[in-house]
Amino acid sequence: MFKLLKFKASKQTRIISFLLVGGLIVLAKTFSGAGSAPAPTTNAPLSEQLGEIAGHFKQAAALVNDLSNAAEKTQVTVARVVDGDTFIDNEDNRYRIAFIDAPESKQAFGTEAANFLNALIEGKSVTIENLYKDKHGRIVAKVYLGGVDIAEILVEFGYAWNQAKIYDAEKNYSDKLEALEASAKENKAGLWGLKNVESPFEFRKNSLEIKKIGALKELLSDEGKYGESKINQ
Repeated sequence: MFKLLKFKASKQTRIISFLLVGGLIVLAKTFSGAGSAPAPTTNAPLSEQLGEIAGHFKQAAALVNDLSNAAEKTQVTVARVVDGDTFIDNEDNRYRIAFIDAPESKQAFGTEAANFLNALIEGKSVTIENLYKDKHGRIVAKVYLGGVDIAEILVEFGYAWNQAKIYDAEKNYSDKLEALEASAKENKAGLWGLKNVESPFEFRKNSLEIKKIGALKELLSDEGKYGESKINQ
């Protein structure tokens, strides 16, 4: 299993980052009008959800800009969002956001997830903490905008599944994503407001089975036609 790269930040930087993300969650709760409830529901317009976090991004950016090189990270500009957890930078590098799984493009809520990520990061400069390359050649990485972890935002607002335990993330980070997902489920935020929720893994598995069945039917059909042609001869 893959481990997170060690974050070589000063104690001050780590504390500030924690407060920023924590403040973002509180801000989202407050503006959503749900009191202690963490996340907006599927009925909340995208513009309204983005408005809840825009102010905090500005505050985070101002503080992060004052910090010196706290960790081994790079800045890239997002040229295009591919789907709810994948994007391409302006040098044609393809990135996959680590520790989450967003709905596939052809899956229920796939378009909404892609639109949300697009509204958050397209055309913007984001900070990348590279972890590894997957079998598709994508750079799997933690992604930050203005010091805020994008994976946490996607899970918090119900646009992605938490996959931290599966990919052996550090316990504190795994626990945080797990808590955010639990809150999103409880509040039926984003995809959790759907009547039938299917994980991307299940969707891919079912799609593969359908393809196999289709291929088998086509093969049997071709063999039947071949048998008929031999009889007619």
